[in-house]
Amino acid sequence: MHPKPSRQEVLNIKEAAAICRESARYIMNIELLLDEVSILGMDRIINIAWPDGPEGDPEKDAYRYELWGCYLGEAMCVVLDGAWVKTSHGLGVTVGDEVVYPIEIIERRFVKGMENPVSDFFLACKKRLAKYPR
Repeated sequence: MHPKPSRQEVLNIKEAAAICRESARYIMNIELLLDEVSILGMDRIINIAWPDGPEGDPEKDAYRYELWGCYLGEAMCVVLDGAWVKTSHGLGVTVGDEVVYPIEIIERRFVKGMENPVSDFFLACKKRLAKYPR
């Protein structure tokens, strides 16, 4: 069993997710909720806002991955009944009996483009979760 993030880490995750939701609303006129439809729309948002992928500034890019990874993780916690945990690998989200790393998923999506879509990752998690009784 993995420990939960600290109270401050939880607040930071929630703040990061809120920043993404506000940015999508004000900059792109897209209403992001913590739901499946919004998760499945993340690839579109990334394509619109960053058509050329990462900016090439490691600090800015890492910040962007963290923000959008926190949004993805928060939405997955709601939709897939997950929970944030701390592991030796970093912050992750439990999905069934496994831990996934939303920040890494977002980084891969930015770096590799639609070769690694967020939607495919989410749908695969949802399919694996269906094997576990609730």
